[in-house]
Amino acid sequence: MVRVDRSGAVHVGPVDNSKPIGAQLPLENLDLIEPFESESGIRGPNLIAPRPQLRIVPGKLAGAPHLLRTRLETEALAAISQRGVEKENVYRLYPNFDRAAIDQALDLETQLAKNLEPVAAAA
Repeated sequence: MVRVDRSGAVHVGPVDNSKPIGAQLPLENLDLIEPFESESGIRGPNLIAPRPQLRIVPGKLAGAPHLLRTRLETEALAAISQRGVEKENVYRLYPNFDRAAIDQALDLETQLAKNLEPVAAAA
């Protein structure tokens, strides 16, 4: 866990025993963009390129993951799929888009949905 206190100090670790970042490791060793996996099984994607054909660009689509060089959000594709539309029909809806990119979008959204499961179970 990474947090910043009101004074601007960066802390790493659980709130109950966190230490300022300088007491644990140099800040340059902390990469907040790269993928990660937590002890509870949550997997975070790369926050710039979550998959080879997907991107997250601050200011573009409000920072939502989308297919590379498009404005098609991964969440939109997942919503269609979650309504029971078969993958082949999703491909037909977007014939000008790479099927692999659509697959990656659905895979990312599946990963993100799984990350919410422990949170929902704890609530």
